Amino acid sequence: MLPQLCITVAEWTSNRDKIWNEVKEKGWFSETLIVRSSAINEDTENESMAGKFESVLDVLGKDAIEQAIDTVIASYTDENEDNQVLIQPMIKNVAICGVAFSVDPNNSGNYIIINYDDTTGSTESVTSGSTNQLNTFYQISNLILDNYSKQTFFQKEVLILFRRNLF
Repeated sequence: MLPQLCITVAEWTSNRDKIWNEVKEKGWFSETLIVRSSAINEDTENESMAGKFESVLDVLGKDAIEQAIDTVIASYTDENEDNQVLIQPMIKNVAICGVAFSVDPNNSGNYIIINYDDTTGSTESVTSGSTNQLNTFYQISNLILDNYSKQTFFQKEVLILFRRNLF
C-alpha cells in the first residue's frame, strides 16, 4: 500500500494550513502525486461507482495540489463534508492496474472479481474504460477462473451451484 494522506472535505474547507504542513512533512511538494476521490457514496453495498469521480494524475507543486483537490471535491455529486480526498505519490512504470470487487456488481454473486489491465501501463485504463485490453479474474471459493467469457463463467457458476446442491 502506498503512503497516503487522507483528508475530508470539511478538513480542506476549514484548515488548509494543517494539510499543507502534513504534505510538507512528507516531502511531497517536489514529488509527482495523484489526488484521488474517496466519496462516501462511491462504493456502497448497492452500487460501485469506480471511475465516476475525478482523480488528477501527475500533480506537482503546491498550486497544482490545491487545484487538484478542488477538482476532485467539485466532482462529488453531493455536499457531504465527510467525503474524502486521497493524496499519494504517483506510481511510475505500472505493470498492472485494476479494480477488485468482493461481490459481483452485476448480480451480487458471492465471489471475487478483478478487472485488470496488464498491457497499457496506465493507472486509469480500467476505471476510465479507455482500454480494450481488459482482463477479468474470477474466484469462487477455491475455484479460480481467469479470462473466461461471461457466458462460460456463468455456465460454470451454474454447474458449481448445481454440484453444491447435490452433495
